[in-house]
Amino acid sequence: MIVTATASEADLRDAAGLTTATYRRAAVERMYAVFAGQSPERYPNVVAHAAELVAGEGNDRFRFAVDTFLDGLVARSAR
Repeated sequence: MIVTATASEADLRDAAGLTTATYRRAAVERMYAVFAGQSPERYPNVVAHAAELVAGEGNDRFRFAVDTFLDGLVARSAR
């Protein structure tokens, strides 16, 4: 799922004729707005850490997403 989303974003970026840097800046700004705009009562950690969730370069965020996904699978399987 994560790899497919990353590949799809690359295709959209290329189709729009955007440079990688321009696309990433715009995507990070949109992601930040979504995270920061969530209900703080329902998603307090997401809202409180919105800046950290979009920090770093694209590869850093990709690795973080994969690690977080895998950590969730491991935690779920331990139940």
